[in-house]
Amino acid sequence: MVQAVLEAAGLTGKEPVTIKSGPARLRAALSTQLDIVTVTPNALEALGVTDAPADAQVLDVLALTGPVDAQTLASALRPLQGRLYSISSSPKAHPGEVHLTVGEVHYDLHARACKGVASTFLGKRLSEGGMVGVYVQKSAHFHPPTDDDTPLIMIGPGTGIAPFRAFLEEREARGAKGKNWLFFGDQHAAKDYLYKDQLEGWEASGLLDKLSLAWSRDGAEKVYVQTLLEDAKDEVFDWLRHGAAIYICGAASRMAVDVEKALLRIIAHGTGGDEATAKAYLDDMASNHRYQRDVY
Repeated sequence: MVQAVLEAAGLTGKEPVTIKSGPARLRAALSTQLDIVTVTPNALEALGVTDAPADAQVLDVLALTGPVDAQTLASALRPLQGRLYSISSSPKAHPGEVHLTVGEVHYDLHARACKGVASTFLGKRLSEGGMVGVYVQKSAHFHPPTDDDTPLIMIGPGTGIAPFRAFLEEREARGAKGKNWLFFGDQHAAKDYLYKDQLEGWEASGLLDKLSLAWSRDGAEKVYVQTLLEDAKDEVFDWLRHGAAIYICGAASRMAVDVEKALLRIIAHGTGGDEATAKAYLDDMASNHRYQRDVY
């Protein structure tokens, strides 16, 4: 992709440029320091483009500009941003280790095959024993409750399972007595059932009181985690009445929105109230840190 950017800009990559971290050769800067995908307002202004498509990437903009000066290109691009991944392991279960659950991102845009920068780096290009820069961003409240008797309802389809694997490992290591209910799913059970052996082992041991699985492409009807929530609405609300905390992890744009709508309907049904009553109930849970979301 770096080579494609250089060719679109009419550059060799050997040109000296100055970036935020100091002087560099252009190819090295594009390879390790600069975001060569995202188009910002600054990039459009610097490159003199006013009519780029809303979903344009850097290559699409360069197709409109033709040759570009090396420093102009370097200055137009924002620094490469860090990627945030939920930690999917407990330090009590894996001392000295941090586990991640990574789904490689692949998609097509404007007849061009595209891929996630970090996900495919971790999945394809980083060799075993290789080095990568990391940092920890703490979450104020998205962690297992300090009260080990608190029941947990965890909703995390796809790679949203990550923090809940960590939660369950932590609760197992602490001997927590609180009940645990996990809602998990994806498209196909045969290839998308992450941590299958571990989850079913926890179900067999009793650490997981309930394991609700939704496979959206395995049957005639699409089944999602929010479908299973509403199917079990009476039991879900009974858990809430007994002090359960709800945690959601996954895609913000659809899943988390649909799950919250389902929860509001469940609460309205359970309380016999209207939407406003349900919203106030969920807001109260959130203010008491019993409703937490880690969405992206």
